Amino acid sequence: MIVTTALAEIPLPEALTPNGERNWTYAELDPPDQHFLVTLNTTIDEDLILPRTFLVSTCNILLGSLPGLTAQGELVAVQFISPSSLNGTGHYRLDHIREIWGDKHSWAWRYVLADGSELIDGEVSSPGWECLLML
Repeated sequence: MIVTTALAEIPLPEALTPNGERNWTYAELDPPDQHFLVTLNTTIDEDLILPRTFLVSTCNILLGSLPGLTAQGELVAVQFISPSSLNGTGHYRLDHIREIWGDKHSWAWRYVLADGSELIDGEVSSPGWECLLML
């Protein structure tokens, strides 16, 4: 979950937020959840490509949101913000994702990082991995 507060909100004129967007100076990441940064290149016109990065709160939401996000632009990268309970470092860590696998029989996820290492979130009930995202 991503937590925001009214104190952190930056009021913007409606003209700058035609779709009801809201802006904050900070947000809290609710531990021990994993989070994702999704970077897209959005073409404004043929001479202007705008990179945009979205903070997404869970793997289920990431996978469900990708079709809508990629309709807005070219997918450049998905980065994984792993909590210390998952990566063993004592703090959050940011890594590029190469693949995401889901266990067909449980709510377990296997993240293959750009360097080839893997992080597994959840208990795997039986070997039934299915590749859900490959970059």
